[in-house]
Amino acid sequence: MKLTNEQIEKAVVWWADRVAKPTFRALNDEERKSPGNDGMKFAELLATMNVLPVTQEQRVKFMDALRAQLEIESMFGVLDYLSVDYGPCTVLSNAAKIAEISENNFPWKTNMWFNDDGTVTVSLGYQGEQVKL
Repeated sequence: MKLTNEQIEKAVVWWADRVAKPTFRALNDEERKSPGNDGMKFAELLATMNVLPVTQEQRVKFMDALRAQLEIESMFGVLDYLSVDYGPCTVLSNAAKIAEISENNFPWKTNMWFNDDGTVTVSLGYQGEQVKL
């Protein structure tokens, strides 16, 4: 899929905001109520503690690197989403390495879709609501 400049810019800014202040949500609301999931709630807390601060310089480098990669991927029309399970996909990981941002800063279970109608949709965290940017 050929991405528009608007889709690329929305993606770049959204991901830069997420790595600066990530959310770790590996349980849905119902699972969160169960004492049997206290271990995962603790894992989310530990993940938050492993986040490293992102400087403005790192943010700019990340945005530039991600923008460049999305433009290249778009030329070939092979990219229609970006994702993080417990670690980022290759495109996000490469941008983070260039900017020297820890992969621990990526929010778990997060997805971004580039839609044919020119919109961008995101889902933040496990079973997070899909939201159009």
